[in-house]
Amino acid sequence: MEKYSAIFGVLGVAPDGICSYLKSQKIECRRQDITSDNYVGFVGKHIEDLSEGQQSVFIITYWNDKNDITEGAHTVMFTVDRDGLLTAYNGNRDFTNGSRYENAMVLFTRTHAPARPISIIYVGRA
Repeated sequence: MEKYSAIFGVLGVAPDGICSYLKSQKIECRRQDITSDNYVGFVGKHIEDLSEGQQSVFIITYWNDKNDITEGAHTVMFTVDRDGLLTAYNGNRDFTNGSRYENAMVLFTRTHAPARPISIIYVGRA
């Protein structure tokens, strides 16, 4: 994984690197640059035909503060069920691991700073 991260992960992992790594492990994925406007369509097309109990798995990378990139970026893995409910698994100060949210738009409308999405990766179903 080291070749996919900057300074052994200290500066994070590039979104392209995540998908490249997954593919090297024979895990199919689809990556798309996103905005808060096209997020809903990207996620929606991957949950529209889920069966009861199934979830789609995503990895999203976003700037913590769209007005100040020195605040860094964060990458979160989450699942979305067929009702559109999101469960985040590697939260930071904004999210509690395993907590459920109505949708990932909470990523972009947090209370302490306005975030900006960079990239989303669809990994598959669980």
